[in-house]
Amino acid sequence: MKKRKPKKQFIFLWGNGRKYQDYMCEELKKYKNVFIINNSTNQTWQEKHTEIIEKYNNEIVGEWRFRRWCIKELNLKKDRINYLIFSEDYFLRIDREVFRKLCEEFKIKSVLYVNDPIRCRMNLKWDKLTSNKKKVDLIITTDREDARRYGIVFSPLFYSKVFDNKTNKVEYDICFIGRDKGRGKLINKIKNEAEKNGLITKFFLKDADVESMHDIWVRYEDVLNIVRKSNCLLEVLQENQSGISLRTMEAVMFNKKLITNNKDIVNYPFYDKRYIQVFTKIEDLDFNFIKERIEVSYNYNGECSPIHFLKKVVKLLQ
Repeated sequence: MKKRKPKKQFIFLWGNGRKYQDYMCEELKKYKNVFIINNSTNQTWQEKHTEIIEKYNNEIVGEWRFRRWCIKELNLKKDRINYLIFSEDYFLRIDREVFRKLCEEFKIKSVLYVNDPIRCRMNLKWDKLTSNKKKVDLIITTDREDARRYGIVFSPLFYSKVFDNKTNKVEYDICFIGRDKGRGKLINKIKNEAEKNGLITKFFLKDADVESMHDIWVRYEDVLNIVRKSNCLLEVLQENQSGISLRTMEAVMFNKKLITNNKDIVNYPFYDKRYIQVFTKIEDLDFNFIKERIEVSYNYNGECSPIHFLKKVVKLLQ
């Protein structure tokens, strides 16, 4: 009798409660073998480990209770191949010894999904990610240049297309929502130039280094409402970043025009020069392009869906 292949299940450990990660994974929520842990109030493994050991004041009893907690929280099954997908911030804080034991006991294939460019984050040290003490089976980055430089796998930022078809009346010619991350002065100049050219802008810049910006945090549901009401989205990458950001995926999903300083965008399957303008300096911007109302359709076929991402993970770890 032919031996049956073990079933697969996928566990996402975001662990910071950011709403946009729920939207990234939305297409996966209908699958019973996919579990998404994305709650900022959830303790990390390290924090829970310490709490349990201190509570029971016994290393053996504490370790046993912590192991049981991990199995329950992560839905680990011994009769399945468990694909454990970490975000980098969560991975850096896990208890490495517990992680090692769980990987040995259960059929865990571990994946580190680096959503932020390694070269841009001061707290994201490459030696920490690749330490033998926290070794994973696969590291995937959404930044093509990081993949080339560090010899890891590149995969585009995945995002779910699950939005309704309702339309909103366009109220803004161009919008930008994000953190400063060293981009504030350039973004502010673009905003000022757009307004000088008669455009209606909607800009929010958290941790802004310029006074004229709205320095407030915008809920992701409100971000999407602004996107719906905008004619064009602005994407400005961090220094040294080459991967697409959420703004690109939102433009594609909602069929909005995009202006971006990401030169690599021409290599993506949805790129269309009719709807996407690439700039290197403010003088390159075509404000008539931003303001003109046209019907946009990227003919997107799910090339950056989370389903394709999981198929890629399985293929790479076979």
